Amino acid sequence: MKVIRTLICNDGVVGLNGYQYALDKNGDCLIFDNETKATQFLLSNGVDKKSIENGDIEIVDNPTS
Repeated sequence: MKVIRTLICNDGVVGLNGYQYALDKNGDCLIFDNETKATQFLLSNGVDKKSIENGDIEIVDNPTS
């Protein structure tokens, strides 16, 4: 299982309070079956592929599983 995280806040500043995770409309962490599905989600929601490739946005193992 994979999750999406970033250190970059909505205002463009690198966060000092740790990672921010992609959340659903209920505020729960979005969990994906694999990296491909997480990547497809990001790309279909307007994230530039370079943001994934250069590590601004990371797809990592779910820390709670």
